[in-house]
Amino acid sequence: MANKVDDIRLDDLIDAENRAIIAAGGPKPIPEAEMVKIRREITRIKAEQKCGNQSSLAQAKN
Repeated sequence: MANKVDDIRLDDLIDAENRAIIAAGGPKPIPEAEMVKIRREITRIKAEQKCGNQSSLAQAKN
C-alpha cells in the first residue's frame, strides 16, 4: 500500500505553499538589519573567493 504522501507531486506542494503565503498577505519583507548581515556575508564570501582564486593562479604559475 503506497503512502499517501508518495502520491503528492512536489509541484503540488510548492503550489500549496505559494497559495498559503499569498493568503497570509504575501511574503514578508526582510528587515534592514538582516539585509545588512546578508550583504556583509556575501561581500566576505566574494572576497574569500577572489583571494582563493588569486592564490590558486599564483600556485599554477609557479
